[in-house]
Amino acid sequence: PDVAVVDEPVGDWAGPGEPFDAVVALTPAFGPPHPSTSVARETLDRFPKWLRPTGLLVLAIPLDTDHGIGAEQLDQLVADWDVERDAYFEQDTGGAWRRRGDAPDSGIALITATPRA
Repeated sequence: PDVAVVDEPVGDWAGPGEPFDAVVALTPAFGPPHPSTSVARETLDRFPKWLRPTGLLVLAIPLDTDHGIGAEQLDQLVADWDVERDAYFEQDTGGAWRRRGDAPDSGIALITATPRA
């Protein structure tokens, strides 16, 4: 399969020539370590334009209630998407990432979604 690797913040890239089947966006795509809700919204608003109507978004977004995005803001950010799966991870004191059943105050959310028609 054809793969396009973009190793820069989403806001710095003009987008694909043709829509993708999938977009995998990792935390650095959002720019600063603790993106604001407005930066995350601007980033997420680009993805439907880059995807085919049946395209898949796999998103890893940092959570930090004190400095950026918490569970409530995340729910608002993905409100225009059909979330197929979500998982939340928090780093323990030893540095290992552990899965949680709910969104932590600080950690990572992994979301799989499709554009809402």
